[in-house]
Amino acid sequence: MTVALMTIPLLILAAFTLDFGMTYAQARAFSTGADSAALAIVNAKRSMINAQPSVPTNCRTIVDNDAGASLTLAKAQVDKNGPFGLDTTSGNISVSINLQCLDKNGNADDNGMLKATVRVQRDVPTSLGRMVGVSSVHADKDGSAALGVARQVSGVFPLAICKAEADEIANNATLAGSPYPIETIAVDKVWNADCSAGSNGSGNWGWLNCGDGLSATDIGSYISNGCKADLTLTGTPPTLTVNGAPGNKINSGNVAGPLSAVLGKTYAFPVYNKISGNGANTNYTIIAFIQLKLISYDGDGNIKVQYVSYSPVGDINNLCGIGNIQCTAYNAWATGLVN
Repeated sequence: MTVALMTIPLLILAAFTLDFGMTYAQARAFSTGADSAALAIVNAKRSMINAQPSVPTNCRTIVDNDAGASLTLAKAQVDKNGPFGLDTTSGNISVSINLQCLDKNGNADDNGMLKATVRVQRDVPTSLGRMVGVSSVHADKDGSAALGVARQVSGVFPLAICKAEADEIANNATLAGSPYPIETIAVDKVWNADCSAGSNGSGNWGWLNCGDGLSATDIGSYISNGCKADLTLTGTPPTLTVNGAPGNKINSGNVAGPLSAVLGKTYAFPVYNKISGNGANTNYTIIAFIQLKLISYDGDGNIKVQYVSYSPVGDINNLCGIGNIQCTAYNAWATGLVN
């Protein structure tokens, strides 16, 4: 009799251990969906702003005009990353969002950064807890991301890529979700003014003069030590013109060596939408930056990268707010996960 009585609480303990373990696993799995949904929201707002650079806006205007678009996007991202085949339709997963305009101290500010918080939650049915009247255990996870304007650009890689390619990389990442796909930047082609790549040959591959010159040694130094040039974007819409370097620089040991040493690191790649001149006199009109992780490269000059965010490498807490007049000289939008 004593043994039987002792068995009952042990069974109850085992039941709750199993059920809470399953709940914890689902809550952790929700994290990917919540994070990717929050990032998708702020990236969508960034794209909307960049599509109309001459239209004045601020954070409050963005929030007021959302009209449910962010919730729809969040649900799609959560469904794409739902654990164990669950989704918002058949798996009783609920998704809610909260869009806030905040300054860097977390106080409400209509001209502040946009913070998107996505909450994913589900009442997980118990397996053995029903023995003691517990039919479900609540699981939830929040993910938050922010959008702001960078005060400065740091960690720049001295290679410009065209806006069409940058947009494609960012869009592919949004569609695929985390982990983001590996993309190839074909730098062994002659890039034309409309971002199309021609055939192999002498021409300009988008390597930039970051302050000291355009030789392979200079390019290698920029990769190892950083870009020295002033990369402030000014005007309406804000832009920056940077001189480019001709030739496939990766086939030089002065570039390949430093590049091999930084594989796995993340940099801000300048994004251009226009080329003027040719050869050593080529100039790139820089309009934004895309943050990419360097994965690998080959002898033909192709670089494989993984999307991180459409932003410069910088501290999200040092961003200017959207609509802040002190930020009007910058077009380097930054997005990132925040607490």
